[in-house]
Amino acid sequence: MCPKLFYNHVHFNIIFNTRVAAAGGDFPQRCAGTYLIEITAAGGGRGAQQLWTLTKDGAFLATSANQRVLNFSDAQGVWEQDRHHGAKVVWLNFTFDPDSGEVISVTRRDITLHTVGRGCDNVAGTSTLRRFETDTEEDPLDPDSDTGAPVTQTFTGRRVTVPEDKGSH
Repeated sequence: MCPKLFYNHVHFNIIFNTRVAAAGGDFPQRCAGTYLIEITAAGGGRGAQQLWTLTKDGAFLATSANQRVLNFSDAQGVWEQDRHHGAKVVWLNFTFDPDSGEVISVTRRDITLHTVGRGCDNVAGTSTLRRFETDTEEDPLDPDSDTGAPVTQTFTGRRVTVPEDKGSH
């Protein structure tokens, strides 16, 4: 490829891709990071706070302020970009019997999220939660096997960042 043609090709891609990402809604790998999430409570109002981490290689980690009270574990899962310029996530975690400490169910969340505004600082989306009881035919890797009613919630989130250095030592 001749140098001028190569330069024009690269220049077009930089301008085009920058404009697409700046428009909001896109969830590129550069948006990987940790987000402080606010789940909307049923009936409105303030819901649970969670920390979600999306790694560049597609891993997903989450922890919730409600874990200790409601007897469930941290969550682990995967994420990938979807065809709608957002991301889709599947996470699993365990729920424990408060008396025996034994696992009583596996919770699965199917999440769709997108950026809000420019850049990666704010996200929003929906989450559908399903509980798969242990000692049954329910399989958390097969959402159709859940016999309970799924719970769908909305959320918003803000990216956790390191403040800029303002010249202090």
